[in-house]
Amino acid sequence: MLLLCAAWELYLEEVLSEAVDFACGRAAAPDDLPKEVKKAIAAYVVGSQHELKALAMAGDGWKAVYKEAAQIKIDAVNTPKPGVIDPIFKKFLGVNQLSSCWHHGEQVIKDFVTARGDIAHRGGDAGYVTIGKLRDEYRPQIERTVLDTDNFLSQHLRDMFRAKQRPWNKRAV
Repeated sequence: MLLLCAAWELYLEEVLSEAVDFACGRAAAPDDLPKEVKKAIAAYVVGSQHELKALAMAGDGWKAVYKEAAQIKIDAVNTPKPGVIDPIFKKFLGVNQLSSCWHHGEQVIKDFVTARGDIAHRGGDAGYVTIGKLRDEYRPQIERTVLDTDNFLSQHLRDMFRAKQRPWNKRAV
């Protein structure tokens, strides 16, 4: 259970990183990004402890700042529930409610992450999760949610930059 949730969390970190890399590769300037993303980058610079951080935005430096801001935000996630994930993907990719693309809906992920939290923090006092439930329910639900997320983000990025190709291939569900 703990490892499956860790894999889900790592997947979210990796897919956000890949998506931001794709956006940096396609955008010639910050103006090519959605308004939410530009605001997130600006807020990161303004909130920086480093008084000269704004100078890092010169030239193509904004790309490094964008990547850094997104990475710091996603690295801070330790409960990858929709209420935590959705705002991050909106802020750094302009995605309105990523969880709305999930076939099983957001409650499945909430329940899964909550169950993982109970096990991690309450130990023997937590509800018992059978290997059958883990194998037959949770794992397929996470796998499907990953596919839904991959396919949605691939199309979103393609549309965002009017690209001929997606950043990665869509996969059959």
